[in-house]
Order: sequence, then structure tokens, then C-alpha cells
Amino acid sequence: MEEQEISKTLLKKEMLALHKLGKKVVSLPDSQLKLMPLDEKLLDAVLAARKITKHGGLKRQLQYIGKLMRHVDPEPIREALLKIEEGQQQDSLLFHLKEQWRDKLLTGESKILTEFFNQYPDTDLQRLRQLLRNYKGAKTEAKKTQAARLVFKLISQEIK
Repeated sequence: MEEQEISKTLLKKEMLALHKLGKKVVSLPDSQLKLMPLDEKLLDAVLAARKITKHGGLKRQLQYIGKLMRHVDPEPIREALLKIEEGQQQDSLLFHLKEQWRDKLLTGESKILTEFFNQYPDTDLQRLRQLLRNYKGAKTEAKKTQAARLVFKLISQEIK
């Protein structure tokens, strides 16, 4: 029996996937790049790609990174990228939750304040009430914005 050959189309798809993966790795900030399981040669190529400003040179460097990635197992890199993306999504959801609480609290309804305190009992209720009063009593938009930011800051300390 003959061994099955991998089609050219499948090989090209795999190479394109590795190229895209390499592109994502290059675009990561330094703090996240340190978490990536890259060998020394691949890491050097990624760091070199970050320094290249010319489009053609960057394109060649990305192709080189894709070529290097063919010789390493891409799964650990994909998993690390997935973890980073999941962490960013969780941070985003948490941020939106904080914004929603701020907007609700700024409406001034006491039942919302009670609801917030029931969910986050360690909140400095006196400070929160003071900040909400400052928001209501603010005469200018600048003062209202400042008070809203302080409310958000207090909420951020409670919701983690």
C-alpha cells in the first residue's frame, strides 16, 4: 500500500495558518510575549520583525517566522495565545460590569445602592454615598465627570 500524500492545498492552508499565528505573536506586547513558549531562534525572529518598519521587509520576516514555525509544535503557542485572549475577554467583561454599576448608581435610586451593597458588603458605603452626593450636586460637567470617575474607582476596588 502506498502512503497517502498530503495535498498541496492542505500544505498551503497549514502554512497560512502558521503565518497568521506568527503575525499574532509579533503583535503581542512584551509582557505577553514573555509568556509564549518560543524557542530562541523563533523569538529572535519575532523581535527582529518588530524592529522592521518597511512593509516588504516585514512581509519577508513574517514569512520567515512562518517557515520557522513549521519546525516547531504550534499547539503550545496556540494554547498560550488562547489563554491571553480569554484573559482579555474576562477583563473586558469585568470592565463592562463596573461601568454598568457606575451608571446604575449615578441614577440616584436608593434600591440600586442597597443592591450594590448586598452584592459587595465590604464597600465603604459612607464614601460611596458621599461620592454620589457630590455627583448630584456638581454644577459643571467637569465636576460631574470627576465625581463619576471617583465612583468608578471605588467600584473598581470592590469588584475584582
